[in-house]
Amino acid sequence: MFYKPFHYVRDVGVGGSNPLIPTISCERKQSLTALKLFSESNTRDYSTFLQLFLSVEIDVSFRFRIRPFVDAELRFAQQMRLAGDHLAEFHHLERAHVLGQASTIEHTRVHVLMFLWALRQYQPGEMAGQVVRILGAATKTIFGLVPSGNTGGSNVSPFKSMAISPDLRRILDAVRS
Repeated sequence: MFYKPFHYVRDVGVGGSNPLIPTISCERKQSLTALKLFSESNTRDYSTFLQLFLSVEIDVSFRFRIRPFVDAELRFAQQMRLAGDHLAEFHHLERAHVLGQASTIEHTRVHVLMFLWALRQYQPGEMAGQVVRILGAATKTIFGLVPSGNTGGSNVSPFKSMAISPDLRRILDAVRS
């Protein structure tokens, strides 16, 4: 199992009990704030990010633990799109795919963004491939039917496992531990 349940507290701000608000100590709140600020920055220093991430002792699902890393790759993809480097944009979408493919929501979200990339580049083969992959991500990921390390583009089989780069492997190992 990837997560342990939260300990819930009374939500005084709403005036009732809210099961969506986990118990977070002041120290943890500061770490979470630092994580949020770091994930919104444009830095690529994942080692600092991992140290901050590991200092937060809140047990949450894989999706919530991997999301800041997927978001960082998606921001890099957006920066490359704005810079006009469409191949580098797709490279970052592939990296986001590798990170998020164990989460149904993140996996599907990345495939939708890959479809939009193919639409902007007018690549009909990639568009068709992404439609199939969006359906597969939405219906198969929950059952664990995803090949490890697959980059998600239509240039590779959706069933082919691939090697994961060392920097992405460190991130995946950290969020799964």
